[in-house]
Amino acid sequence: MLRNININDLASLFLYIIIFAYSIFLYNKYSKERNVIFLIFSILIVALLATFRKSGTDYYNYEHIYESISKLDVSEFFSYYIELGWRFINYISPNYYFVLFISSFIFLSFSAASINYFVKKYKLVSWIILLLVFYGVFINIMRQMLAVSIFSYACVQLFKNKNLGAKLLLYIFWIIIAAMFHKSALLMLIVPLFYFIKNKRTALLLVLIVCPLIPVLSVLIFGILRYLNIYNSYIGNDMDLDISFILCMLPPFALMLLYLFNIGSFKKDSKLSTLICLYSLCFPIQVLGFMAKNVDRLTYYFYFMMIFIIPMIISQEKKRLNKSSIKNLSLVWYSFYFLAVFFVVNLTDMFPYR
Repeated sequence: MLRNININDLASLFLYIIIFAYSIFLYNKYSKERNVIFLIFSILIVALLATFRKSGTDYYNYEHIYESISKLDVSEFFSYYIELGWRFINYISPNYYFVLFISSFIFLSFSAASINYFVKKYKLVSWIILLLVFYGVFINIMRQMLAVSIFSYACVQLFKNKNLGAKLLLYIFWIIIAAMFHKSALLMLIVPLFYFIKNKRTALLLVLIVCPLIPVLSVLIFGILRYLNIYNSYIGNDMDLDISFILCMLPPFALMLLYLFNIGSFKKDSKLSTLICLYSLCFPIQVLGFMAKNVDRLTYYFYFMMIFIIPMIISQEKKRLNKSSIKNLSLVWYSFYFLAVFFVVNLTDMFPYR
């Protein structure tokens, strides 16, 4: 739904452009000089932007949670309903601003660590997409996006360690940490299965083939859930195609098809293949999300892979013209996405900045 845009919205847009541009400048310095000080400040300036705000659809809900947790005694702390990690951050924080700062700093730090491992070239593209697409999501669903960023770092462990036992243990460890902020992260324990599948193209095709079958399968799935009397409140959404989903998925989906049909000069890369398979899970989950409340939020775990996939594909393309075309088109598209979804539609109440 479109809204009336006023002078405060335009001033806020200018503020976001200034802060994002400065963070991108600092991150670019880091990617070239490998000086971690530039990385810290590129994270810090965005974290501060997220701290001194009163925008975001769940801002006041999180503030209420902070006020409730900060008044708990030790015995009540362990029995409070929310996840332990988020509970702990709120409990030790001297004020709500500190909660906003530390959560945004953690989110950006884990994201940067994952980018640093997966993306060898064009890291700046990853950072720009992170700011344009996921900052606006983060200020709305902070707990889950913390879990998403930690999940991305858990995926690093599947490739970083050569010992099978070590990689699985470290992956499970970081998933447990992610689940301390949002319990949905526990569902990501199935992800190593995609790592061990040898024929990634076949797996990708199977995922895409399953998508049209989801409405049929959902009848069985939801029937079982109703019989067990669990998650009933989440079942029965009307079909509603989210425009932000369409805008967000188009560039990675196009690149995914290029990979799937071996168009272009892609090399065999187990990291890229696995990440593309994970990204493809967005589609069946989104379809299921049309019929069950909040299920589509699980897609963020896999959407996040786009910040790695796009620069990885750019770096593997042999033709310089193709590299520039993919990079420029992606950045233009996600700039348009930011303006359309966050500024014009104001999907996450990001505007005006207050």
